[in-house]
Amino acid sequence: MKIKYLAIVLVFVMMLLPNAAYAHNAEAVQMEGTVVLFQFDTGDPMYGAKLIVQDADGNELHKEFVKEDGLFDYGEYLGKADKIIVTDGGGHLVEFVITDEMQNNAEVAASENAENAQTEAQSQTKAQANSSEDNSSSSMIYILLAVVAVVIIVFIIRKNKRK
Repeated sequence: MKIKYLAIVLVFVMMLLPNAAYAHNAEAVQMEGTVVLFQFDTGDPMYGAKLIVQDADGNELHKEFVKEDGLFDYGEYLGKADKIIVTDGGGHLVEFVITDEMQNNAEVAASENAENAQTEAQSQTKAQANSSEDNSSSSMIYILLAVVAVVIIVFIIRKNKRK
């Protein structure tokens, strides 16, 4: 009987703990020149997501995976590209439309600003890596409590079947 109450208390405590799997959105941030940062709203880059550059007719001009820093430079597609589509396969989709104004501004400052944006994103990525390590320990506690609760519930079910 004590185990039954312990299982109920454990499940209740688990419901009070914050869940480690927070929902988040994805976004494209225009950096300087022709550099775009694809990231989640948590600040983490969309590393490994599929990136497609399309022209105005929807034809594919380029395809690659988002790099570790989340940056993509569309400079070589100026005048041809209409939008950049990034999807991670987990339900996140970002469409970055390249306007005429962006293309005009980008032509002026593309090469020198790409290096600055890349350096900034690399330092931001390092800081985010440190913060994501803190979240992993709370995730492990939550998972451990869930496993203990399942074991206790299975034990109670088996004990009741024997009676």
